[in-house]
Amino acid sequence: MKINPEDIKVPLEKVVEVKNREVQVSIGKMTYAKAEMYKSFMSTCASDDKALIDTTDMDDESTMKACAMQFDKMKTMLMEKSDSGELTPGQKKLPLALQKAILKKMDKSSDPASHENKETDKEEKMEEGEDD
Repeated sequence: MKINPEDIKVPLEKVVEVKNREVQVSIGKMTYAKAEMYKSFMSTCASDDKALIDTTDMDDESTMKACAMQFDKMKTMLMEKSDSGELTPGQKKLPLALQKAILKKMDKSSDPASHENKETDKEEKMEEGEDD
C-alpha cells in the first residue's frame, strides 16, 4: 500500500496530568515535529509490509491501525535527540526514509521559527471566537 505522507491525517493526542491530587486530561494536536514524524512513519510502515511491523496479510484499515500502534511504541525513540546532532544507535536501525525524517526534524528544531504553529487566519479567528 503506497501512501503519500501529506495524505495522512494526524490524530489528536491525549495528555494526562496530575495536579494537586486531581487528574486533568486534555486533548489537542500533536506538535508540528511529532506530526511530521508520524506522517513519515505511517507512510513507511504502510508502504513496506515488513519494514517496522509485519502487515503482510492485513487490509488497509488494519495496516493503518497496526502502524499507529507501532508508532506509539516507538515514538520515544523516534523523537529522541542525541547530543551530537546525529542519529542515535536505535535510530540508525530504522529504514532510510525515517532516518531522513529524523534528521530533518533535528535541523528544524534548531530554528526557533519552526516551533510556531502554522495557523491560517480563519483558524486564528475561530480560536478567538471571531466570525467572518
